[in-house]
Amino acid sequence: MTAIVIADRSFVSGAMRSMRSALPPALRRLFRGPVSTLALAETPAARQRRSRRQVDIVVHADTVLRRRIVVPLKARKEIAHAIDLFIRTETPFAPGDVLVHASEDPARPSDQQVSYTVRLLPNAALLQGLKAHKLRPGQVAGILLDGVPEIDFAPALFPARRLLRWLPLVPVVLTLAALGLLGLSELSQRQLQIAALESEIASTLTRVRAVTAEMDTARQQVSGTGAVLKLLNETPSAFLTLEAVRRLLPNETEVLRIDMRGAETRLAIRSPNALADAQRLGDEAANWSSSIEGPITADPSSSLELATILLRPQLVGTQ
Repeated sequence: MTAIVIADRSFVSGAMRSMRSALPPALRRLFRGPVSTLALAETPAARQRRSRRQVDIVVHADTVLRRRIVVPLKARKEIAHAIDLFIRTETPFAPGDVLVHASEDPARPSDQQVSYTVRLLPNAALLQGLKAHKLRPGQVAGILLDGVPEIDFAPALFPARRLLRWLPLVPVVLTLAALGLLGLSELSQRQLQIAALESEIASTLTRVRAVTAEMDTARQQVSGTGAVLKLLNETPSAFLTLEAVRRLLPNETEVLRIDMRGAETRLAIRSPNALADAQRLGDEAANWSSSIEGPITADPSSSLELATILLRPQLVGTQ
């Protein structure tokens, strides 16, 4: 199989290439170390004396064979095989004799085909230039096309360098993984603490229920049931009074205010018939008497009556 590098046309890669090309050469080569530029057209005699550092080789456009290959959209993943077949049948080269750089051409979403611009660089021309300038392949940092610096044949010559490009990301990935494991460990500890607190709360509630049941039993055993009932009849509770009022008053009657002072209870109501409500409370209640306190007035915002009902407790058996 021919050594092929296919340029990535994704948005992220395109944006990264644009930002990289906008930087000065000194910044672009900051992490690559010292890099010289060498044109294969230079003669060894005209070339300045160079060290053994890395070199960017610039090849002339006449050295590169450029062709356009069109494949169906569904066969995009098979472009490498299509290029290999093209080299076998349409060029005088054999597979492995050329370095290939293929870039996808812009296309419309409605197109059913995709085209690639393929550039072929013979290995013989490259190796001859390296030998003439006494350079080792390991010194080659990039193989650039003259006038088109974004085209680099070096990834096709050194496929392993594609993996080396991701090595700077390994510490970042390891750091993120360590942080993730640390977060999971902390989350597990928090969950264990929450489970322990829930268990403690459940046991505390169980003890509270048991103590409450014991208190209820002891309260019932303090005195006889008859004495307790007599005391309740003589001094009815406010809760029972309010419950009885809500039960006896009709739905149309609205309780505006409840004023409880000592044994007397005053209800400020808004009702269609305040006098009837007071009589209903006095007739149906067995443990208090009711009366209208003050005048009965008309509500200016409605056709209802405003009144205050006075409730007084009475002992069982009294009239």
